[in-house]
Amino acid sequence: MHAEKLEQIAYITPNLSTLQLSFCGRLVDSVLAAIVSRLHQLEHLILTGPFLITKSAWKSALQTIGRKLRTFEISDTARWDEECSKTLVTCCPNLETVAFKRINGLSNESIKYLSTLKHLKSLDLTEPVGVVTDEEVVPIIQSAGKNLEKLVLDGCVELSDKTLEAIVRNCAHLHTLSLVLLDRITDECVVKSFGSWKKNPGLVNLNLTRCVGIKDPGVQAILAHSGATLETLNLNSLDELTQETFKLITEGEDDIGCDLVELDVGFVRCINDDLVYALSNACKELRILKVVDSHEYR
Repeated sequence: MHAEKLEQIAYITPNLSTLQLSFCGRLVDSVLAAIVSRLHQLEHLILTGPFLITKSAWKSALQTIGRKLRTFEISDTARWDEECSKTLVTCCPNLETVAFKRINGLSNESIKYLSTLKHLKSLDLTEPVGVVTDEEVVPIIQSAGKNLEKLVLDGCVELSDKTLEAIVRNCAHLHTLSLVLLDRITDECVVKSFGSWKKNPGLVNLNLTRCVGIKDPGVQAILAHSGATLETLNLNSLDELTQETFKLITEGEDDIGCDLVELDVGFVRCINDDLVYALSNACKELRILKVVDSHEYR
């Protein structure tokens, strides 16, 4: 859609509360300004690929929307900086969902302000181009932890055990956790953390793709904690796991795997035909089982 067509949204649906535009590369400053100035009920703004929007336009739009904004999600843009983040939390303190995905400029300097948001329920910092470390992520978790239900830190490769420890200390209500590519998280920390996470009743969605520091003891601790509540579990590329871990699902008596709908065990070396058959029989709700024959890639 061309920019002038996008602007018509503000005129056709003036009472809109949620605006989601995917692949909106033709969205420009003037159109964004027109939209937010006319949509007086706007509470949720989700934009994918708004790469033409300038930093000044972001700040102006956030100032216009103000305290009523509950959701702010943007992805695939290079025009975001520390001042934009500062404006976001200053003008929109009631945010419950924040997502920055593949943002050039996202770094410690631009996320540190998020720790002032007291109502966060969902935070997504997928694949930041800049450096994001425990030093700034831990305070955010400490501040928002009591309300946090979903946390995605995919590609924040500098994060370590300190972040996982903060999650366990502060996030009693977390149900979705994604830690893709966080290879600095150790197996020992996973065992200790999930073994002590008594306040959390169990995760529903967990993604540990290429968290290669996690071995059998870590996954076994996870299953002991969340095995009966997990609906999606991604263990892709945890290639040192053995069949002993999967016996907790195929032979266990504690309802481990009973709610699993999706399981990804691609590039896990111990997976073979017999284990796939056993998993599919044991997990009665399973709808998606992703398997790559790792033997072909040795």
